[in-house]
Amino acid sequence: MCPEKKGQTTEDKSSELTTTQYLVETIKQLQTENENLKMELGKVKSIPSGKIGLAFLIPGILALIFAIIYNANILAFIGLGLTFWGALFFFVRPVKYVQGSLLDSTVISTYNNRQNS
Repeated sequence: MCPEKKGQTTEDKSSELTTTQYLVETIKQLQTENENLKMELGKVKSIPSGKIGLAFLIPGILALIFAIIYNANILAFIGLGLTFWGALFFFVRPVKYVQGSLLDSTVISTYNNRQNS
């Protein structure tokens, strides 16, 4: 009875090893694909939010000035709206709270710890 269990555990370990190797290779492929996608994303980000903010902010301020000069209520509301959205786009910028490399390293170390168990 014991020899059968020993043979099964040897087979289980070898199949687990091949599965682990396959998973490690898959993770490496996914990491390279992830890096390539990050590079593509950096190329796509051509219009920052600051430029969009200025595109709203300048016409908004001009509309407010003309609304004061000509005493126009509708132009004042348009100017307020444009100024608000311009300031919002100008000051609120996308920020990376945690760097991707830090997240990648934590995932890999967790996987390695899980693999050794």
